[in-house]
Amino acid sequence: MLARDDMEDKEEGRGPRVRERRGRRDGRATNLRRMDATKVRIGLLGCGTVGSALAELLAEEAATIERRTGLRLEVTRVVVRDLTRNRGVALPASMFTTDAAEVVTDPEIDLVVGDGRRRPGP
Repeated sequence: MLARDDMEDKEEGRGPRVRERRGRRDGRATNLRRMDATKVRIGLLGCGTVGSALAELLAEEAATIERRTGLRLEVTRVVVRDLTRNRGVALPASMFTTDAAEVVTDPEIDLVVGDGRRRPGP
């Protein structure tokens, strides 16, 4: 069920609203901003079994996801512990970083995804 604001946004052809994550340490939104109506930029926290499978799935099913939802899901940054390890996914080396804070605080990333497990540092 869509809220009244969402219905008005849809009727006017505007994209979905997402909560801005900057400005508060507790993660609550301080304001709303509009995201591109067709592209959702994703940051992955990890590229092991779960992360690499997700990246692969998003690449393989991109056309189907976009057709069904109207959104193009695009992995733009990936956090890993070891930059030299072969991940078995077709992502450019420039997407990988060892700095999770760089990905989580990047204003160009709309969604950060992780498997929820906490790991010790290197």
